Amino acid sequence: MFLGPPGVGKGTYASRIAPKLDIPTISTGDLVRAEIKRDSALGKQIKEFSSTGKLVPDDIILTMIRARLQEHDAKRGYILDGFPRNASQAIEFDKIDTLDLVVNFDLPEWVLLEKISGRRLQVYANETEPLIAYYEAKGVLKNFHVTKGLADLDRLMQLLLSGVDSIESKL
Repeated sequence: MFLGPPGVGKGTYASRIAPKLDIPTISTGDLVRAEIKRDSALGKQIKEFSSTGKLVPDDIILTMIRARLQEHDAKRGYILDGFPRNASQAIEFDKIDTLDLVVNFDLPEWVLLEKISGRRLQVYANETEPLIAYYEAKGVLKNFHVTKGLADLDRLMQLLLSGVDSIESKL
């Protein structure tokens, strides 16, 4: 899982790293858009929430993630981007699968503020930041300090591969 505030580059890093590891990036935003595009019963339900400005409920998101993890390409591993967003989602996700590695992207707030609005940072601080302690307590959190943007890609790859190596040695 890639954890970090909005604007830190989780999606960008995921899109570059996932092909190198031959695993998918699973983004809740992508899952929601695909379901709406399919115009399925679930997609229509999601569209109803979106059109009224409401967040898609956790149970619907978890249903989509559970289904996505059953697909063949996710059997070897995956990168979660944008999920879980809060402790409640993390606890529910633990009932579906166990995360072996969580990378927390750390970038100075002043840089983030240049990239995004402060309102989204406040939501992150209140809802998502507590996940750092949650995954740290589980022993799966690795902090990744962003210093050079995409120039940090090799360093991130080393962190991920060392995490994968330690997971494989436990098997």
